Amino acid sequence: MGTTSNDRQNQQAITLEKPAPAPRADHDAVTGNLVSNALVQICEQEIASLGLEWPTVGQLKTPPKSLLNNLVEYCNSLDERDCRNYDKPTKLIHGFFKDMRKAIKSLIQQEQSDSPLNEHDRHLANKAKVFLKRLAHDQDFNQSRGGARRFRKYVKATKKQQALNQKLCAPASIDLAHGWHADRITTQRQLKSVGKSLDLCVGKLDSTSKYYFQSLAKETSSFWVIRRGNKLNSLLQLDLSERLGEARDDGDSIAIEEWHPLDRVRTGMPSNSLRNLVTKLNLDLDSCELESLGLYSAFQSGCKDRDNPDTSVTLGEHQYDLWFLEDEFILSKRPYDHSPNSPDREWGLLKKKTQDNEHDDEPWDDHDEVEDELAKSIDDSETKWETDKGDLLLDTTEFTNVLAKALLTQTNH
Repeated sequence: MGTTSNDRQNQQAITLEKPAPAPRADHDAVTGNLVSNALVQICEQEIASLGLEWPTVGQLKTPPKSLLNNLVEYCNSLDERDCRNYDKPTKLIHGFFKDMRKAIKSLIQQEQSDSPLNEHDRHLANKAKVFLKRLAHDQDFNQSRGGARRFRKYVKATKKQQALNQKLCAPASIDLAHGWHADRITTQRQLKSVGKSLDLCVGKLDSTSKYYFQSLAKETSSFWVIRRGNKLNSLLQLDLSERLGEARDDGDSIAIEEWHPLDRVRTGMPSNSLRNLVTKLNLDLDSCELESLGLYSAFQSGCKDRDNPDTSVTLGEHQYDLWFLEDEFILSKRPYDHSPNSPDREWGLLKKKTQDNEHDDEPWDDHDEVEDELAKSIDDSETKWETDKGDLLLDTTEFTNVLAKALLTQTNH
């Protein structure tokens, strides 16, 4: 059915006569009053609840009346913008009462304790008493919030200190001979202190150090500080993660996760001290990264004596020490005027390699066969040698000269 022009004019007139919505400012004022009233109600309920458990704080037997007055004044002073973001003032007020409850709890603990409080709890109770007593003298809620904030920071700081000082494992100490010893780190504070002294990342407060602290707390790692007398040498981290949640034999060796600074271990640590460390901690030699220190299974098992090579030769400014094994030999190189424990000493476990680049799996029967093979390698280009474990690098001429002189020395003996 069609619409006439008169109908359209009447409809437009009706539309124009509809009342306009209430101004936004009036709406915000209504909302603000509702929110302020709701917050005041929360404050009244919280203070009534705290009054049931309020301890004696100086002359105060109950929460001070001025506190509620200051809270009501604060709630009524919130502008429309604060009230539109209702969560912000609500969280602030709930957080304030949460701090008050912590303070009250610490004082109740002090009152009900049958024995003297430890130093931490005593200081906490004193801080709580100062915070609660000040509430009666605060001029407004902002001052009360400041007191709550200072108390909260103190609680957080003391919790952090407690975590740093908490013993996470049983102490242990291992005598490694010659004045060397290893001590197990039992607290996060010890770990941080040692890391700082050795200038390691674990001594700094960053995301990396957090990983080490968590490893110690969760017992996925154990940490050992190596000392010579009272002087720090290095920090050893052992991987215990594989030992958690599964049955393992007592004879299963433990892998080294990190050892820093490894160059300090190389400096001055006698071979038998290293052997004691590996044996007493049941370390996995394959994870030790100690080949560069000359710690090989042949030395560890007692098959060879690290301090007594089978033969030694001097070429130029260097001394070369050799230990002959069944199908390989150990070779070390150091400046001839340096001590056997010099950090400049290089080590290598050399294995025979055939022309097709595979190791010869047939063991040599005795030292005579070792010498024959070594002699053959001097003139036979098909016999190659490679460093399997260690950091020793020799050029062809140097290697040939060392072998030739070593064999000559062996023959003369």
